[in-house]
Amino acid sequence: MPVRTVDLAGKLIERIVTFLLGDKVSLSACSRVCRHWNASVKPILFSSIQLVSDDRDAPVPKAGGQKKKGGKNTTVKKPKAFDIVKHATPPTSVAQYVKDVDIVCRTVTPYDVSQVLLLFPSLERLSLKADIHRSKLKLPISDRWVPRPLKELRLTELIFSMDDWEPKPVTDASLLQGQPIQCALVELLNLFGTVDTLYLHDVFPSGRNDHSDRGSQCSCCYFTYPERKKDRLAIWTEAQKLSDEFTLKRILSSDHDSLFHFKGRGQDVVLDLLCRSPAALSTLETLEVNESLTITRELLEAAGGNLKHLRFNVTQPVEKKQKDFGISYCPNLVSAHVCYYTHMTGFSDAGMDTWYARLVATVQDSVKKLPVTLSRLTIELRCSNALIQKFDWAGMDQMLAERDLEECKVVFKYHAHEAPKSPEKVAVTFRKRMSRLVAKLGDNLRVECC
Repeated sequence: MPVRTVDLAGKLIERIVTFLLGDKVSLSACSRVCRHWNASVKPILFSSIQLVSDDRDAPVPKAGGQKKKGGKNTTVKKPKAFDIVKHATPPTSVAQYVKDVDIVCRTVTPYDVSQVLLLFPSLERLSLKADIHRSKLKLPISDRWVPRPLKELRLTELIFSMDDWEPKPVTDASLLQGQPIQCALVELLNLFGTVDTLYLHDVFPSGRNDHSDRGSQCSCCYFTYPERKKDRLAIWTEAQKLSDEFTLKRILSSDHDSLFHFKGRGQDVVLDLLCRSPAALSTLETLEVNESLTITRELLEAAGGNLKHLRFNVTQPVEKKQKDFGISYCPNLVSAHVCYYTHMTGFSDAGMDTWYARLVATVQDSVKKLPVTLSRLTIELRCSNALIQKFDWAGMDQMLAERDLEECKVVFKYHAHEAPKSPEKVAVTFRKRMSRLVAKLGDNLRVECC
């Protein structure tokens, strides 16, 4: 039975903790512990801390209160502010053992996060799930502040405030240095140095008029964002204020199957911000994205020269004038993961049939244009069996067999009503169709059906 808080005598705490040394599940669930503990378990017990606010999902009270049936107004109390520093402060001499901090609350500011960083000198991973507003207090960033490197920064369901959507065009980016930051996300990222992995899921700016309502999101969060030049200019302006110290080695925003436009929003805004920053992508080696053609192509143009590992999702057909997804900007890839997801199970008219045929052609062309340096390839298809049959597998077999591949993996994710009764038979049949590649790779050609 889960228990939030237990107050026990110090000696009893020591005995319980000693008994639980082998139970990492129970120990990892402990977010706060009495100041008395067994000294031998400090590195284990305090390696991970979770800070959760009880009002995270509570409704936001509206101005003016609520009316009772009698017509009288009643005031609605605002949720008590979550003092993140108070909750994060560990017992004496424990902070050095903390490697992971997970923060889940309604609102937080970059200043709050900076105080958490100061509390934990050995922090390696930070996870943040909150609405983030610009700091009212001055950040401790100065000549003596050393941006904190992290192994992983996870931003999940994070809405950030953006105070200026109509900046004046500036031809010289250097003029923006020292200007007030209008974007809370930029304030946050400037706290960090090199981040090995940046994980993004549902990170987007709040609405233009209401920065506190989680239900209010600006129109640029929809899949039309790449075409909204005015909104993009505002994001680009703030991107120039990102610190040169903030750099990334890996960006991950593709570990979910849903297409961005079926969810209503993707990570286009955040990725566009990073793409236009002075140095964020200068050390990027791994990119795993699930975004629109425009943003994906611009990311590859900005960072493709250093990329070793790429995963992307073909979300729309490439127009003739665009040539490709931007694969030509990635001459040094070692591994690639090409995905194609669609929820469509059939074609309602000839126009849609043509559109999907072009989409299939884009997937095949993207694979064909991968550089000769590639040694590992994964092709992942989540679509109807009818679309799978539209692929030119004979042509793919010949083209892939001519490459210097060491490993190749093909994954079929069928819709539930089309799931094969015997996935093994499907895999055997597919291997027969790819005879040249099988002859070259043998067991290093893997086929999965699910």
